Amino acid sequence: MNSVAASASSSSFGALDRFLRSRLLRELDALQGGEIELSDALGNIRLGAPGGDAPIRLEVNGPAFYRALASNGSVGAAEAYMDGDWDCSDLVALVRLLVRNRDLLDGMERGPARLGGWAMKAWHALWRNTHAGARRNIAAHYDLGNPFFRLFLSDDLMYSLGALRRDDDTLRPHQLASCRASARSLRLTAEDHVVEIGTGWVVSRSMLLARSVAG
Repeated sequence: MNSVAASASSSSFGALDRFLRSRLLRELDALQGGEIELSDALGNIRLGAPGGDAPIRLEVNGPAFYRALASNGSVGAAEAYMDGDWDCSDLVALVRLLVRNRDLLDGMERGPARLGGWAMKAWHALWRNTHAGARRNIAAHYDLGNPFFRLFLSDDLMYSLGALRRDDDTLRPHQLASCRASARSLRLTAEDHVVEIGTGWVVSRSMLLARSVAG
């Protein structure tokens, strides 16, 4: 394995990503009859043995590629390619090289994929919903700022499926129509109580339901 142009580490690669990457690089370095020049945020690496043709350039666009490959093997790699997590200078040549190294490819499916899957499970276990884990998860998913959520939610930051009235209506009338339809379906009265869970900010939907009943 030859590092041809090592670059500074990227903060997007955590400890798990680096572990999965190093496993994959060790496996690919055993390729015979061809070379892969892999480039990611951590550097450029040439892997395999010269086979006469130019190295196949593989551009990894982020750590998601290594996680997908570790979790699901070649299927994960294919899905990561469709998701744009990696690119290749000659996909046909890459497939041919891997087919010529069938034993290595099969070993990657059984070995690193299984080991990587265990590592991924262990990683997710660290984020389980204990009190500390829940606090961490909430911060990671919701502390993104209201300007971000205003890009795709209504003005009152409500998650819901609007009830279409007219094609030229804005989102707001659709939201109100949906709330009114919900109130009618639930047969809500002024004496009822509504518990709102996970439909938006500042109990938006329950407030609209209450207004629908009152109005």
